[in-house]
Amino acid sequence: MVRRVLFTLVLILSLAVKCYSQDTKLFSVTGKVKDVALNYFLSSATVSLLNSDSTLVSLQITDAYGVFNFSKIKRSVPHHIIISSVGYRSKVIDLKPDKNKDFLDLGTVIMEATTIGLKEVSIGVEPVTMNGDTLEFNSSAFKLDSNAVLDDWLRKIPNVTVWNDGQITVNGREIKSLLVNGKNFFGSDFKIATQNLPKNVIQTIQVYKKDENKLNPLDSTMEMNIKLKKGLNSGFFGKISAGGGTNGRYEGEGNVNGYTKKIQISLAAAANNTNKIANDLQTLLANSTFKSGRTDLSYQSNFMLPGDNKTNTLGVNFKYDFVEFPTFDNKNTLSISQFYQKRISYQTALIDAITNRNTQDAIFQKSSENAESNKASNTTTLNYDFVKYENSVSLQSSFANLSDDINSQSRVKSINSQGDMVSASNADYLQNSTQKEFSLFLRYAYSPSSFDHKMKKWKMEPFYITYSNNHINTNSFSNLKTSFLSDIDGSAANFDRNRSFEEDLSDQKIDLKVDNILKLLSGKETYFIRADFLNSVKLEQATRTDFVQDKQNDVYVDNKYLSNKTKRKILNSLYGINLSKSFGKRLTDRFDRNLAFNFGGSFNAIKYDNTSLKQFQNLQRNYLSFIPNASVQWFDNVFGKRKISAGVEMKVDINIPQLEQLAPLPDSTRFYYLRIGNPRVTAEKIQQIALSYSYEDLNTKNTFAYDLKGEIKFSNNKIIDSVFLTPDGRQLVYATNGPSYRSFNGSFEIRKAVKFNYADLKFQAFGNLSKDFIPNFVNNQFVINQNLATNIGVSAGYGFKDMIVFDLRENISYYQFKQPYFDAAFNGTTFTHTLSMNYKVSKKMFFNTNINFNDNRSSGINPNVFTIWNAYLSKRFLKRDNCELKFSALDILRQNKNLINRIEANRFITSSRNALQQYFLVSLSYYPRNFGKKR
Repeated sequence: MVRRVLFTLVLILSLAVKCYSQDTKLFSVTGKVKDVALNYFLSSATVSLLNSDSTLVSLQITDAYGVFNFSKIKRSVPHHIIISSVGYRSKVIDLKPDKNKDFLDLGTVIMEATTIGLKEVSIGVEPVTMNGDTLEFNSSAFKLDSNAVLDDWLRKIPNVTVWNDGQITVNGREIKSLLVNGKNFFGSDFKIATQNLPKNVIQTIQVYKKDENKLNPLDSTMEMNIKLKKGLNSGFFGKISAGGGTNGRYEGEGNVNGYTKKIQISLAAAANNTNKIANDLQTLLANSTFKSGRTDLSYQSNFMLPGDNKTNTLGVNFKYDFVEFPTFDNKNTLSISQFYQKRISYQTALIDAITNRNTQDAIFQKSSENAESNKASNTTTLNYDFVKYENSVSLQSSFANLSDDINSQSRVKSINSQGDMVSASNADYLQNSTQKEFSLFLRYAYSPSSFDHKMKKWKMEPFYITYSNNHINTNSFSNLKTSFLSDIDGSAANFDRNRSFEEDLSDQKIDLKVDNILKLLSGKETYFIRADFLNSVKLEQATRTDFVQDKQNDVYVDNKYLSNKTKRKILNSLYGINLSKSFGKRLTDRFDRNLAFNFGGSFNAIKYDNTSLKQFQNLQRNYLSFIPNASVQWFDNVFGKRKISAGVEMKVDINIPQLEQLAPLPDSTRFYYLRIGNPRVTAEKIQQIALSYSYEDLNTKNTFAYDLKGEIKFSNNKIIDSVFLTPDGRQLVYATNGPSYRSFNGSFEIRKAVKFNYADLKFQAFGNLSKDFIPNFVNNQFVINQNLATNIGVSAGYGFKDMIVFDLRENISYYQFKQPYFDAAFNGTTFTHTLSMNYKVSKKMFFNTNINFNDNRSSGINPNVFTIWNAYLSKRFLKRDNCELKFSALDILRQNKNLINRIEANRFITSSRNALQQYFLVSLSYYPRNFGKKR
């Protein structure tokens, strides 16, 4: 296994080295751009490096001193540069390096200002221009295939990187949002635009900085806008596909999407029994694009999903822009969507669980399960966004109908360390439930820009107010036939129980934040410190009615103990002040540095009131606490070089105990896990310290960035479980407060991309580690469970032109569970190696394959090693390549297994479930497409 992985790595690296070694005779060029008439160097001028056929090789923006430099230029190919700046004539310079030198200094390049009425000499279309603060890429300067889409164009631009997960970076900075003519294009997934829009309908790609906080220019992100050509701002596209295969497997999906200057509308549907699950309309649209594939594995058959699943989905979305060309301060948008999903699942499972009772004894539990479920959901959502200068209104609402029908059977046997049977149980369960959900979110914000705010005499400070309302109504009926036999004391129990319940849950919340409250009260600017006022009020209400019957002598009789009605009301109020002070230094076009301190605190008052037909559940509690918070943020941006941010944050969370912990109604049918109440449990206080550090290299077209994060949590009164384990394997559980809770979490992410003339190499690494010390009581003995979980992943992608793409992903997961008091430990390791390849056999034929090696090893369990190999061969037809015949071979080796290991408190559990296995499928797809043309 390791040899195969190493061989693949060596192959990818050798290809990259070969590309690099082909360009051994290289040189570099540098120069300065200056306006002699005004005697100053031109910053932010665009310098484009092109080869003899006018293909863009690289581009740069001059720094504050007008300097530019290019390195690793091939001598064997003639090159020239184009220098342009708003208000100046563009200049073209042929590069003629000295044969005896590896660098060329162009010295000072003089730019002439444009004279009104003076006819300029045309030098052709410039591939890149800097228009104010906006970087623009011009479509007509790039030569691509007639059927190329936006994604193909982006991959041709030297300073742009398109990652396999769809993320886009420009000059090392991540693009946070992508717009088309200033609007989201059928949602927020970039692929819907990049892999559908043809390159020939696009005029320019614009990249610019977007201020997230108008009063804080440092709080900004990068945005990309696709500007369509005049007269081509309407069209439609989609996909219609159907396929059938072996073992009765089938897939069918279709969507059509149309847009005009103000309207976007989508209709999509899918049905399959191949474990392709789409939980929203965005997933359907993003994974049925005209140029789908490469090495994206996000929407293929999920072989990790347990059971045999059949899924039907239907979605529709309508969006209307009242403003034809919206801007950041002028937007008026309404969208309405409907999404329906029905999923039928058949599952079988074999489960092994180990529960430690003391240092010498453990209970081994073996169980089998069979379950059939039928779930359906139908959700309607409405979103409205309005922005006019400093005023903005946002409304989000949804209504959902859900149903869930379950029919399951389980058989359980418990054995002690000596191999003796200690207990057994059987259960047949039937459930029918429906649920209605409603949610409403409304937000108004007043946020003037920093310039407008200083100029206006009106002294109102920025603020926002939000209101949210959520309501859930559930109706459920269930029947449980269950039996239990203890081989320890000979006790036995049999139940045939009906339970019906109706539950109404609702919560309403109002949040208010007013910035710079001191200035608002005094009418004067407070330069020493800034104070923001925070207020939050939340009301939660719940009503539940349970009606329970037990079968006695063939007649169902009311169970007056479990039949009950409860009402719960929780009023949560928070009032706080946040103090902040920042120190900054900025030099235009050179650097921007800022150090910000935030300190604050809030009083949190919680009133808990529960009423019930059961006297012991009539509870009233009042909680009052002071919640401090503090943070320090450092921001260092050297323009065109690097961007660094670092921070530390400290905060406190307060969590109150719930009815199930304070005073539940124990259900005697739960033989192996029975929870009782403890009214003495108090609210837990968890303190947190979070650290973060990020770095972005802005100096090169070869992207490099990394993020580091860490978090520490600790508490000396955390709500924990006290467990009493009986000799026959049953657990009696109640909640209590315990000391010594500790949790440590850390994560990192690294991204590196290298672009060659005809190839690119992408590297990504990520990882996270968590170490938890969780206290609890086992048979009145205080113990601390130690959980360790790590996950490290590495991916390397290599692409040569548009012919071949390799993607290698390595993932290692390790978990460990320790109970030092019982001298017990469990651990497990999972190795996953995934190799994907997309090969362009010809202009219209593509071959894609991915191989997934899995190696799972756990304490006391035989290793679980299997390989999932999938392959796809597709052929495009017709002049516009919009018809596709595809052959798919899934799990070719027929080795898929579904084995899951998990830890619950003091139990280690291993489960094996039925799963999707080998099948072959042939599908035919048609992509209707029309952009700005009359049919």
